Amino acid sequence: MRNAGEQLMTTTTPDPFQTALEQFQWPWWGVPLIVAVVVLVLGSGVLFLVRTRGGNPVDRMQRHLRAGNNLAPVLYPRRRKDAQQLHPNAIDLPPGQKIGTLVGSGSAWVWQGWRDVAIYIFGPGRGKTTGSVVRHVLEAPGPAVMTSNKVDGVKEVLAGRKRMGEQWVYDPTQVYRREERPDFVYDPLWDVEDLTTAQELAAIFEASTKDADSKSDAQFDSQGRDLFAYALLAAKLDGLGLGQVYSWITKQEHADIRAIMQKHGQTGPASALVGLQGQPDKTRGSVYATAQRMASAIANDTLLAWTSAPGVRKFNAEAFVRSTDTAVLISRNGPGSGGAFVAALVRSISRAGERAAAADGGRITTPVVFELDEVANIVRWPELPDVVSFYGSMGLILGMYFQSWGQIVRVFGNEGADTLWSASSIRVYGGGESTQSPFLKRFSESIGNYDEWTTNTSSGRNGSTRSRVSKSKPILPPDVLAHLPKWRAVFDGSDVGPVLIRTRPWFLDTVLTAMIEGREVQNGKIVKKKTAGERPLTTEGTGRVEPV
Repeated sequence: MRNAGEQLMTTTTPDPFQTALEQFQWPWWGVPLIVAVVVLVLGSGVLFLVRTRGGNPVDRMQRHLRAGNNLAPVLYPRRRKDAQQLHPNAIDLPPGQKIGTLVGSGSAWVWQGWRDVAIYIFGPGRGKTTGSVVRHVLEAPGPAVMTSNKVDGVKEVLAGRKRMGEQWVYDPTQVYRREERPDFVYDPLWDVEDLTTAQELAAIFEASTKDADSKSDAQFDSQGRDLFAYALLAAKLDGLGLGQVYSWITKQEHADIRAIMQKHGQTGPASALVGLQGQPDKTRGSVYATAQRMASAIANDTLLAWTSAPGVRKFNAEAFVRSTDTAVLISRNGPGSGGAFVAALVRSISRAGERAAAADGGRITTPVVFELDEVANIVRWPELPDVVSFYGSMGLILGMYFQSWGQIVRVFGNEGADTLWSASSIRVYGGGESTQSPFLKRFSESIGNYDEWTTNTSSGRNGSTRSRVSKSKPILPPDVLAHLPKWRAVFDGSDVGPVLIRTRPWFLDTVLTAMIEGREVQNGKIVKKKTAGERPLTTEGTGRVEPV
């Protein structure tokens, strides 16, 4: 028995896990490792949410757009196969032109193939030049044509294609160039071969002075255009210049035009001019006034200087379409500007491409890329809606850019606008259209609807009941389309359904940036220079598709 003062002593067995933890010496790299693991886990979760739910509310509609939508025809493997079949003799031909990456699918690009013609509607400031035009010109495997009415993208295109071939910059109104001496000369009369081509050229000049929906006089417009065409043909037949054409029209010297026509056996135009001479003075004056309006651009001596200048190189459209050259055609807007000359030059290159394609068996060996920015302002080519349907089959690849549907209608009329949109095998809408636009309503309806399900709960004597009800709603209603986030667009192809894409500006693309900085790029890969004696290495570009 223990004494009262004796203390009770107890012993316990040590916890081996606690002992080990106390003796463990935490390494210096332990804390950073734990932090890195946590960041990795959280980052993966965020990436998963972004991919599945999207970084913008509109991105969540992608799952409805993707449902049952087979996108294989516009992805890398199919485009690569198509390119090899369409242009088997082309050297280093990419699968096509990159349009944008699929929302929700990482870096999977959708492509414009080498038989596609594309139309773009992007409102002002929506990134069409930085996100599409510059990219397509830089990545063009052969000759490339770019049009513009401003400096945006011009410097980057010229820098990025410096290694490709010669560069031709048409800029008589000095939007980009400051030199008064022309970079080259091009005379639209070079393309006049007969009365038909003279009439086509006259139609281009007419389109540059009026809108398709403007009020006109059918009689005077038709006669004035024909008179202008006769003057153009007469100048070509007698080896004269555009300055003489304008002089004939302003001075009403139809006798001189008729004499040249008779000398060269052009009996039809000669007879028409006799008839014009016999009309009342007021009628004849109205015809000449109409022709003078159409010919207003050739009254500009600055523009005429680019048609004939001693010691300046001549542009050869036939050689251009067989080259890897770059043509950047720039003009300000408005009647009397260089827009008519830009459109005429685009037509000249296009016609040369048609002839080259015919010589190659129907499809030109290496595609010719046309990035026609600001079409409604400076490329008012009346034949454009007609050529869209077959240019892709020839390897003449058009990208046509407009700021709104109304702009297309203003230049080409309702019928022409519908033809441009429906005949283009790729249609890209990048936002900026008015919410009241009838076009947006039609486009929204063509994209389709989805079923939104809601659960209703009701209570009664026998307890509560639940029911599910669906309501059909537009996937992308007009107000959403009008306010698409920048760098988002709807891609709609003739062989795939509409889908949301991200357009990617050139300054976020390492390969395009390298080209602009003057570094060597081969087959979409940056060439990294090694020291003497070692072979150069290449790094992968940003072209291949990841699994979708």
